[in-house]
Amino acid sequence: MARAGGIDQPDFSYLQKRFHSFEDFADVVELLRATSVEAATNKRWTSKYVFPYGEDCVFEDLDHNARTNDRHFFRRTGELLYLMLCRSSKKEELLSMFVAQPFFGMTTWNRMALLLQPEGDNLKGTDRANAFLPYPHHPTYDQLAEDWIALLRLGMPGYDALPHLVNLAAFHLVQYQLRVARDVANVSSSFKMVCEIVAPKKTLVREISCKNYQENHLLSNQAIMAYIDNIERSEGWQSAKVHTNAFVKCKEILSNTVQWGESYIATSTPEGLIETLRSDAKRRHQLSMAHIHRSYGREIGLVSKRGTTG
Repeated sequence: MARAGGIDQPDFSYLQKRFHSFEDFADVVELLRATSVEAATNKRWTSKYVFPYGEDCVFEDLDHNARTNDRHFFRRTGELLYLMLCRSSKKEELLSMFVAQPFFGMTTWNRMALLLQPEGDNLKGTDRANAFLPYPHHPTYDQLAEDWIALLRLGMPGYDALPHLVNLAAFHLVQYQLRVARDVANVSSSFKMVCEIVAPKKTLVREISCKNYQENHLLSNQAIMAYIDNIERSEGWQSAKVHTNAFVKCKEILSNTVQWGESYIATSTPEGLIETLRSDAKRRHQLSMAHIHRSYGREIGLVSKRGTTG
């Protein structure tokens, strides 16, 4: 019990009333472990989940101490996806279709997961504050909802639709990132994602596909640099640069716009300040957001190294 993470007063005595024997308990744990999502990855245990058989199988992404929710990931454990669907013009139709789905009821597998959870405990979580999605409307929101509705209309049995819903969700998250990045970076060309059927020999379509992939992959970094350039070109920044207390004024601007600069101790000039911001933003981007396009694309089969060294 001392190792029970995230539980203030661990008490598992209720399990004795729910299982006839320890063997039955062990079998349930083994079955649920076997259905966990991404079980073979090296993710921390607080970021691994069982298959979503029902509402009692849905959990938050927590920090390593299993104490507070973690928003370090682009998807925020579905929070971003949820906000996108809530702002779609198709949300009411999508909700009615989800409610009608059999896997939202109290299924046998969901009951199994519920057996391991104490009654009326705090594992249900609380309302999440500070959820953020900057655009009240976006074409990607409606496209995502329309694709999910079209898939649910097929009437697939049981949980067969879930993997396809996941793939579509990842695809539209990638598309959302790329489209927003294009807008921020002021890219005027039309948006496209060129895909090919892998052939034994190199083809013109493969060349176009590889080039298009590289262009899309660089968009998020271009957007970040363009955003910082806009700050530097802004009227407020230009006025602050010629102020008698220029460094302090410029630092206030960055603190208000991007919440950065409080611990900055390098050269005390506006030029040094903005260049350090560029460097820090690029470094942090390479550690996380830069991988969304490639990682999500690979997981859903949209990106592959087959037949190419690029």
